[in-house]
Amino acid sequence: MKYLCLVLFCLLLLAGCSQVVSQPQAATIIIGSTIIQVEVADNDATHYQGLSDRSSLANNHGMLFVFDRADNYGFVMRRMSFSLDIIWLNNNKIVDIKNNLPPDNDDYPLVYYPIAPANTVLEVPAGTAKNNNWQIGQAVIINYALAK
Repeated sequence: MKYLCLVLFCLLLLAGCSQVVSQPQAATIIIGSTIIQVEVADNDATHYQGLSDRSSLANNHGMLFVFDRADNYGFVMRRMSFSLDIIWLNNNKIVDIKNNLPPDNDDYPLVYYPIAPANTVLEVPAGTAKNNNWQIGQAVIINYALAK
């Protein structure tokens, strides 16, 4: 009986010590003096959905697409109702910027590719990159927030 109680106690202790690791659901991006609040897209479903089907995106807000490895990820403006700037990042530096990309509701939307591989991609309202003088090679700080 003592042995059973000891085993149950140890199991309860271990269960109480285990920690559930949350995936980041939000992040803050700092480029120069600009602070952008972003939603994090880090799986196939959120990568595909992106900002599609939304009516707008507030200034200084966006979506950050996170990938496991750097590659030339193509992006489309499918089912969008507003224009975007798309910024490809690799190892916390800007590697490409496409400005003011219009919505594309064709059956075969135009695919935008970066000039260099990227492991993260930032989408922000059109004009954000130009208005803030973002440049290829510029450093980017990404602070992830864990979901509660």
